Amino acid sequence: MTKNYNPKRGAHRVGVIIPSVNATTEPDFAWAGPAGISFHAMRVMLHETTPDGLRAMNTELDGAAHRIASVTPDVVAYACTAGTFLEGKAALTQQIERIAIGNEQDAAAVGHVRSSTKSNCRPAGA
Repeated sequence: MTKNYNPKRGAHRVGVIIPSVNATTEPDFAWAGPAGISFHAMRVMLHETTPDGLRAMNTELDGAAHRIASVTPDVVAYACTAGTFLEGKAALTQQIERIAIGNEQDAAAVGHVRSSTKSNCRPAGA
């Protein structure tokens, strides 16, 4: 009897915090991710792509980090390039710490991922 095995689910979970308007990162990660790694998304509301809109979105990081923690991820990525560099390096460091606290992880385990609307990623062997 053949075991019904989903190669995208495995021992490693990646939590991904994504702006609400981003329609590319979640499907790209699921498509390009290697076997044994699963991606679990949590969205933060982005009403407008302006500096003030990004700042407002960033205020939701604590709640998003706490909610994504319920899937016990091994690492968490904030997939919003503009949201991470808007206020400079010190603010980025604080974001990493806030996400880590929300997940009860070390800040070193929290990563930031650059996403784009046109992914050149391909699964291994494609």
